Amino acid sequence: MLRFGEPVFDIVLGAGALDGVGPALDALHAKHPELPIGLSEYGAGGALTQHSDNPLGGPAAAYGRPQPEEFQSLVIEENWKQIRARPYLAASWLWNLFDFATTMRNEGDATDINTKGLVSYDRKTRKDAFYFLKASWTDTPTLHLNSRRYVDRAYAVADVRAYSNADRVSLSVNGKPVGEVSCPDRICAWPGVVLAPGPNHVVATATIGGKQISDAVDWNAPDPRKGVFIDVGAIAGSVMGGDRYGSDNFFRGGTAKVLSSRNPMAPPPKVEGTDMPALFGSYREGQFSYDVPLPDGSWTVTIASFEPEAAKGAGRSFQVLANGQSVIERFAPMEAGGGARKAVLRSFGAHSSGGHLILEFKPVGGDAVVAGISIRPS
Repeated sequence: MLRFGEPVFDIVLGAGALDGVGPALDALHAKHPELPIGLSEYGAGGALTQHSDNPLGGPAAAYGRPQPEEFQSLVIEENWKQIRARPYLAASWLWNLFDFATTMRNEGDATDINTKGLVSYDRKTRKDAFYFLKASWTDTPTLHLNSRRYVDRAYAVADVRAYSNADRVSLSVNGKPVGEVSCPDRICAWPGVVLAPGPNHVVATATIGGKQISDAVDWNAPDPRKGVFIDVGAIAGSVMGGDRYGSDNFFRGGTAKVLSSRNPMAPPPKVEGTDMPALFGSYREGQFSYDVPLPDGSWTVTIASFEPEAAKGAGRSFQVLANGQSVIERFAPMEAGGGARKAVLRSFGAHSSGGHLILEFKPVGGDAVVAGISIRPS
């Protein structure tokens, strides 16, 4: 029991604390086993108009932009799993119930508002994460499909998620069953759901206490026959050059990074030689691959790259493979661009089969670095 006057160790965990919450708490508890420990604040910003196809695809800006709603959900999910598993905690506080005013913030999609609330600043809109906690903390029958505000989708394949305290939940798209899943940790997931070009009516149904409940969202999906556009390293996509780029997705390996200056208060350095500078604001580095869902056919793939660090550029080069065949033997961004932070594009033909196109980026000298991938019909 916590008694008045006892010291309490307080931990503040920000938006990036997905895996480190539990170990940090355990280390502190091991060092002070007799003292109460309180956890504050945990959570993340969630912008209602910013969305992610994969919240693990790139870094979110804890005190800036973007802060997609899906990333807030992921942070709170993972934090709560670790809090719940540690009964020695005296208390924990989610930050915050409502978005609130501040003169210090330009974050998410707002100015002078802290976006870490579960409910919007005007108290009218409950964010997805609100329903995760409702399903986790109450017995009220709950079923909520996520990403309902991500109406105009970037990809024709989506990982559909819902929150529910039902034992099992069924999903359908345009009246066709997708499948029934269990909801461990109150999270229901249907990976790789194929959407039809144009409107899609997505419905989740469940039975709780003998009563059927449901929730529905309406999404517009692109026609994949017209191409796929990936903003590599970005946690939120956007429209650039007339094409809708999705956030980084379909990848395996590598590390997502954002282009930044040494002074965190200064604007990021500019990449020269492009009319789409936002595409070069993030990138993936290392050895990595993409398994891109595509209709079978012939495509023209364009890789956008640049050298983010002059000190590494002289030795950096990498190979590009499509479906296991080498299409670019040696891609040296700084050499090709004539310096660091200069945009370079390389295109090649490829053929998808079995509904997929596999792209691999293998270091030759130094890590591969890619900022964007566009795939257009040949």
